[in-house]
Amino acid sequence: MNNIEVRQPELKELATVQQLRHAILDPARLIDADNALGPEDFHEENIHMAAFLGLEALGAARLDLIQSEPPIYEVRKMAVDPSIRGQGIGRKVLEMGLSEAHSRGCHLVTLDAREEAIPFFERLGFELTGACIVHADGVPNYVMKRNVA
Repeated sequence: MNNIEVRQPELKELATVQQLRHAILDPARLIDADNALGPEDFHEENIHMAAFLGLEALGAARLDLIQSEPPIYEVRKMAVDPSIRGQGIGRKVLEMGLSEAHSRGCHLVTLDAREEAIPFFERLGFELTGACIVHADGVPNYVMKRNVA
């Protein structure tokens, strides 16, 4: 695992990142359109971070700019290959994304976490806000936030 590189993916690598995200986050969706990259993947103000072993994406997160002044980002599409969870890859991906958001003037990052992911995000300094959102897929998500100043 020493050859894993965590960085912002190049535009040509986003399809590989999306394949990982889809396999982890949306396995029940079999419609080809669900495998496609969306417009948010190409917004210049959004931040992508990914962990690569060669050409293979092992972990990824996208931070979407949801407010310009002051900048607030929302962690979206975070996924790590289940076979390597617990090895710090998700932490590295997210920490690099948070660092990039901070370098862009951001002081607050939010996210919607599935219940099983709450302990992971808490270890990284995120706090529950108390709000629960049920997305279109029917899965409850819990709103969390973290100051990155």
